[in-house]
Amino acid sequence: MNVIRCCLFLMTVGLSPEETDSYESALIAAVHRFARDGELHHLKAILEKHPRFVDLPERFRQPHKPTAADAFAPLHQAAFHGRDKVAAYLLHRGANVNVADGFSRTPLHIAANWGHLSIVKLLLKHGAKVNVVSDGRKWTPLHLAAKRGHLSIVKLLVRHGADRDLKTRAIPESSGPFPNGSAIDPHSVPEERKTLPAIPSRTALECAVEAKHNKVVKYLKSLPTSPDAAKRAAQPGTAAGRRHLRRSANSCDIGKTNPCSDLFPSVRAVTAVPIRWVRDLIGARGNVSNNPVNN
Repeated sequence: MNVIRCCLFLMTVGLSPEETDSYESALIAAVHRFARDGELHHLKAILEKHPRFVDLPERFRQPHKPTAADAFAPLHQAAFHGRDKVAAYLLHRGANVNVADGFSRTPLHIAANWGHLSIVKLLLKHGAKVNVVSDGRKWTPLHLAAKRGHLSIVKLLVRHGADRDLKTRAIPESSGPFPNGSAIDPHSVPEERKTLPAIPSRTALECAVEAKHNKVVKYLKSLPTSPDAAKRAAQPGTAAGRRHLRRSANSCDIGKTNPCSDLFPSVRAVTAVPIRWVRDLIGARGNVSNNPVNN
């Protein structure tokens, strides 16, 4: 490693190499800096001598203004900045592919959110959990990719088993006053108290619809119903069940077998009768337990 470069970096962070803790903190800060900047040669020089730094978050001298990236591991930094070679090297050195930051976001969350397809592929190849959820809103990598409109990443995550039916956490309406640094700056309005609107829970498809990413919407809508969603839809008393039964009824012809009949026995019972009977039954709030032929 270039000694002059290292010393200059240590000076910029204001830490003395003579103090052991400070020296380690400076080295960890250097690991993060080189991971962000893609300086693989310098990163290797540190991690070959200090392999335990591979997953450590950066340490900060106080006072320090907190940021959302404070608890990033070096692999988060590589995922955020799209440093493919750095990410590959960190994983080779034993970095935890599912390491979580302070918001339980993994490198896959970060790469999916910022559209770094090659890093998403790399993380999945090394066993990244595809349905991991973050704290707070409970985002999955698929939610973030759909919200950002990254179609190639959405397709890749789905192929690796991403659950399209998982929903983000709903946020109820709340009122202030809010501290500095919150989503709404209390100093931007004359009133002392303001209200944050409620945010509903959303699937990946609903995230894409809200953000008007039409290609992502079209792709997600084209996918077959997942087994879990089909199981929920098989309950006629639920709203989802009535919607699915209505769609099934519209696809039925007299004397033909409904393709969903194995999942929906009540639909199978009515596929051999006029379609208007089926619609009448659906109008009765999904109560199709009686055989319509006998009515």
